Amino acid sequence: MKRAIYGLVLAAVGCANPPPPVVDSAPQFAQQLAGKRYGFYVGPQKQAPIESGRPDEDYGYEGLRAVFQPLASVCARERGVVAVATTRVNGQKLPSAVTCEAPQGALWGVTVRYSPLDLDTAKNGGWAWLTLRTQFVAAADLAAAREQAETRRQAEAEAQRRDDLARREARERYLAALEPFRAGLKPATRVKWREPTSGFIGTGLVVRVDGELVQVQFDNLLFGADSVRHVRRAELEPWDGVPTGSRYQLR
Repeated sequence: MKRAIYGLVLAAVGCANPPPPVVDSAPQFAQQLAGKRYGFYVGPQKQAPIESGRPDEDYGYEGLRAVFQPLASVCARERGVVAVATTRVNGQKLPSAVTCEAPQGALWGVTVRYSPLDLDTAKNGGWAWLTLRTQFVAAADLAAAREQAETRRQAEAEAQRRDDLARREARERYLAALEPFRAGLKPATRVKWREPTSGFIGTGLVVRVDGELVQVQFDNLLFGADSVRHVRRAELEPWDGVPTGSRYQLR
């Protein structure tokens, strides 16, 4: 709850990200950025460029591109152009390494890890929180660093694949159990229901089953002065054990 309230406050006033490092070299950039925490807002309100969570093809978030802009400037002064290697972390595309490429080959690189990382509030239109772990890599060490990054990328991709598969299988099992659950509804069965207009989640006990309509007494939903309402059997789900929290007044 505290995190949700904090996210709402930040959405209104901004998160005051640290400014990008002011540097003359890539080693300085990696050293100054290491350990810095940034928030990127993915909701509808407009933010400063360094706080923007709008999608970016190379950096994942527009704000992260702004953070790395000084590194691109350093590379340009050395007559190179930056190349960004990306990975997916918890489903979000993020840079894993930024290298400065010149006609004679790579000049240097900066690798990036994210720890801690919190993308949960971003899924609901809030802030994505990233703590950057950056490290400078000299040209002579880039090949080994790239190999390590690719190994890490493949491991992360495999972990993500397994996680996605487990979630999909769990969802399929849940959906398969819904039909017998709904068919067996009876008084005193605890249920969960999403109110179609507001999206609020209501929990309560079945009072009576009338064919395809089920009378439910809700713990946290009020319809006028009454907490009882008929809902469609096909809209009811098993209660997942999550406490109800706030009560909602609905029309």
